[in-house]
Amino acid sequence: MPTNMVIVASVRVRVGAALLVGAASLTAQQGVERAARAIDAFDVVWSTPSRDASGSMPIGNGEVGANVWVEPDGRLCGYVSRTDSWSEASRLLKLGKFELQVRRPEPGEFFEQRLALREGAIHVTWGTGERRVVVRVFVDSASDVLHVEGESARPEAMMLQLRTWRLADRRLLGEELKSSWTMQNAPAHLAVVESGDQPVEVDAEPARLGFVHRNGGSAVPVTLAHQSLPAVAPEQDLLRHRAFGLVAGGPEVGRGSILDGREPVLMTPHRTKFAFHIAAPCVVDPGEAAFANAARALLVAADSQVARARTAAWWRALHGRSWLLIDGDPAGGAVPSNQHPLRIGVDSGGQNRFVGSIAEVTVAEGAELRDAAPGAAAERAPDRSVRFAARPGRDLPLVVEEHRELRLDRGLHIQAVVTLDAGHPVGRIVDKCTAGGDDGFLFDTHPGHALRLIVGKQTLVAKDVLTPGRAHRVQADCDARTGRMQLRCDGVVVADTGPLDRAPSSPLTQALLLQRHVQAAGGRGHFPIKFNGSIFTVEPAHTGGPAFDADWRRWGDCFWWQNTRLPYHAMLPQGDVEMLEPLFALYERSLPLALARCRAWHGIDGAFFPETMTPFGTHGNQDYGWDRTGHEPKEVLCPWWCYAWNQGPELLALMLDRHDYAPDTQFVRGRILPMATAVLDYFVHRFGRNEAGRLQITPTQSIETYWHGVVNDLPTVAGLHHVLPRLLALPDHLVGAELRQRWAALQASLPPIPRRGEGDAALLAPAERYEERRSNCENPELYAVWPFRQFGLGRPELELARRTFERRHERMTHGWTQDGQQAALLGLVDAAASNLLAKVQNHHRGHRFPAMWGPNFDWLPDQCHGSNLLVTAQCMLLQPVGERLLVLPCWP
Repeated sequence: MPTNMVIVASVRVRVGAALLVGAASLTAQQGVERAARAIDAFDVVWSTPSRDASGSMPIGNGEVGANVWVEPDGRLCGYVSRTDSWSEASRLLKLGKFELQVRRPEPGEFFEQRLALREGAIHVTWGTGERRVVVRVFVDSASDVLHVEGESARPEAMMLQLRTWRLADRRLLGEELKSSWTMQNAPAHLAVVESGDQPVEVDAEPARLGFVHRNGGSAVPVTLAHQSLPAVAPEQDLLRHRAFGLVAGGPEVGRGSILDGREPVLMTPHRTKFAFHIAAPCVVDPGEAAFANAARALLVAADSQVARARTAAWWRALHGRSWLLIDGDPAGGAVPSNQHPLRIGVDSGGQNRFVGSIAEVTVAEGAELRDAAPGAAAERAPDRSVRFAARPGRDLPLVVEEHRELRLDRGLHIQAVVTLDAGHPVGRIVDKCTAGGDDGFLFDTHPGHALRLIVGKQTLVAKDVLTPGRAHRVQADCDARTGRMQLRCDGVVVADTGPLDRAPSSPLTQALLLQRHVQAAGGRGHFPIKFNGSIFTVEPAHTGGPAFDADWRRWGDCFWWQNTRLPYHAMLPQGDVEMLEPLFALYERSLPLALARCRAWHGIDGAFFPETMTPFGTHGNQDYGWDRTGHEPKEVLCPWWCYAWNQGPELLALMLDRHDYAPDTQFVRGRILPMATAVLDYFVHRFGRNEAGRLQITPTQSIETYWHGVVNDLPTVAGLHHVLPRLLALPDHLVGAELRQRWAALQASLPPIPRRGEGDAALLAPAERYEERRSNCENPELYAVWPFRQFGLGRPELELARRTFERRHERMTHGWTQDGQQAALLGLVDAAASNLLAKVQNHHRGHRFPAMWGPNFDWLPDQCHGSNLLVTAQCMLLQPVGERLLVLPCWP
């Protein structure tokens, strides 16, 4: 992409219709102002409290974050977190919880919780008139302080409490220990213990209270010794002496207590304005006073009014850099479309046959559900409907092939007259989805004598409403505008999800805005965004996981490259250049150890990074193998990623992208060149050459999918083909003659990008040689399309790449799978658009916030999924190809 190109535009795009450009006469500032007003319409707004942390909203300043919710009793709660709060066991812990006691909402009283995107704040309002109370919660964009402030129409006393659940030293075992991927399954003699939190001694005046977690040990020394790596000096151990926690204070607050004086709180006098400040520092210092001193300094400098103004300015600037506003995508409750026929009385696998009779079947578009008098029918649009007059007992099951293309974008309405057989209480009434899947809808009698409606990921059940042998008129509706669902039997409502949260006019626009919000709220810290939940995880039970506390997350502490990279591919097109810094910093901090590892294990110069890398740069010990009997230090005993080498080339590609978007010779000289030298030296020295002098990369694997007999895996080969020409194109005054000669020789020795077949049947291949034994659900051959853009629109052999995509083994729309952006780069409009819209439906139904994606393969909120959502949209809109920029290359 040309490094001197700047594009300023205000563009609205419509899904499924023509491009609408309304900015030809707008100045850039007018465009920003118009977009700002439009973005405000996508704030997340709830009109009822939440039951628990599953109804939390995320906020943050990039380093410190919080999940904030209001419980039915009026307590405003929040889990506070950081990107660098690593325990001695290398788990990323919460700092703790705060609770602000506000009066219980009265029946029928006005309530609103709003995430104000352009302020980076949450506003909570109770009541109106003289009963009105407003609380604002935000994290200072320039300081690690969370502010809880507000005002009330009449004087109120507010009470703030800090809570920790880590009350004593505790050994981690079994499933809980897996949330430290580094130390999971540690031998019994290596007891993995986390310290309990301790009260912080702070000044008596002004009133302050808090607690600190101070690591009592470190997993670093035992890990380095176990992996035969050089020890580091104590001051280089990033876990030892790390301390983090919460300390609260505020102007004109005093200390109090509850529960017979056992639990300290901060209290305000009766007044109409209040402010609490919660300092959330993290220090690495052997001095026990270091944490308290850091917290005290933060609280002394805290000023809610100043912090509120600069935080809002920061978030407005973020949204002013770039924006994407979309019209015409299906509303939040839209029914997923697919290519299944419509089935009456049976599922897609020929099972769940309805025994009895089904008659007078109607499947129609529409259903706008409102609270109404009993017996009132839902409003629906009758213009798209399918009706059958099946003869009882004679026409079942019925498969209607002509309705494969049935679309129900405005909602779903089903009616039928059914009579159950007494001996067969379970069966499909209407079905248009994959059995066991969530790609359509079904209406049936599961779990028996019941009515059940499934639309996408949503399920509604009314138990014990059908009497065998009796004819019932049954009805199922789903409102596309809100996602609300309702079941009726003989004219009576028997199940209703009830009024749901306000639905956005464009779920796709809101999804893109919220994912960027989550990235910015947790993506400017000392460590990269954790793919498995960022810093916004809550108790795993809310996501169907084990009954542990909010410190637990699936897949633990390690940074898995295939997952960690994904948020950073989305940031540069958004203009969020500075947010790549945590990613680069992690791998630069780990580079000295990576160089030492190559010397210790292989006796060569160069560096590679583990696919699953600890925060301090090693393999996780379980992946490396706890039992080393008969194994050399260089043997990594996890077959899933012991020979994966594409991490380094893709890291270089992202660094080069960063230079393309924001040219910086110092960044090239001081950061790209040292990393490139180490990464490429590994390939020069580790692997041999074949008879033709070509590089022969083996042992290797084609990411996690092909392990056996692999030579020259495509992801690594394509990565080297991608980065070497870009490095060699850097100016002579940056790349010296010696480096240029070494890299040119490596480029000349590269094997071709693997392919199989010939002529019009040729396809890209996962590797030059490999055994056809799959171990995971990936398409490694398509890495030559994305992330290593060797094929695509404007590039040679487009049809070869398109053919490979159409014949790919795995076809998915969720998690870390990359089908969406690969389809967009190949100009496959329908595939890209359907993939993008399917991604929007992926949020977890047990969580209230719309961008709680997943958990998919990972954990919730799934940052792989949300990031791929952004990348797919970006590739559909703009694609750099050499010196050209393709505008709307793949928009429907």
